[in-house]
Amino acid sequence: NWPEVTAPYISTLTFALQSQYDLFQVNCEVNSNLPGPINAYAERFRQVFFEYYLNGGDYASLHGAFLDSCSRHCGEWDAFDIDEDNSGQASVKFYDNHG
Repeated sequence: NWPEVTAPYISTLTFALQSQYDLFQVNCEVNSNLPGPINAYAERFRQVFFEYYLNGGDYASLHGAFLDSCSRHCGEWDAFDIDEDNSGQASVKFYDNHG
C-alpha cells in the first residue's frame, strides 16, 4: 500500500505515464488472465491513482498523468492519443503550463 502513503507527499512537479493494465503489475500482482480479476485490479488502481496522486494532498496541483488502458509495460508511449495528444505532447503541455 505504499502509493497511498507516499503519493500525497510528492512535492516535485511530476507527470506519470502509466497504463492501468500494466503487464508487469497484472502478471505479478493479479496473477490471472481472467477479465474479472484484471478489471477489478484496474478499477482499484484508478481509485488509488486519482484519490492519492492526482487529487490528494497539498501537492496534487503538481501532479499530472497520461493514464491509458493499453496492456503493456513500458514503451509505445507515442503510439496513441488521448484528447488529441500523445504522451510526449501531453507531458510537454503539462510542464509548460507549470513553468
